[in-house]
Amino acid sequence: MDLIDSLSTLEIGEGDLYISSLAVSPRSRGTGVGFRLLEEARKIAEGSGLERLTLDVAQGNKPALNLYRKFGFRIKDESGIKILNRMFYRMELPLI
Repeated sequence: MDLIDSLSTLEIGEGDLYISSLAVSPRSRGTGVGFRLLEEARKIAEGSGLERLTLDVAQGNKPALNLYRKFGFRIKDESGIKILNRMFYRMELPLI
């Protein structure tokens, strides 16, 4: 595994559960594993009384963007954010 980012400082809302990383092995992609991981994150957030799930995704990561959109996440700001010379979208899923 290559280290892509070594440092990021992002403002996370008080009622957010921030998903810092989600990865599925290549041979398991397309089997629903990623969707089930997101379902578990939602259950944890709802059980904790949090207001939304948030995450950052590389703008060029089309499979991940498609998964998150299918799950209900929306891009918060189309202009994106820059983290160590890479562009990301902040995505969020309201829970209440």
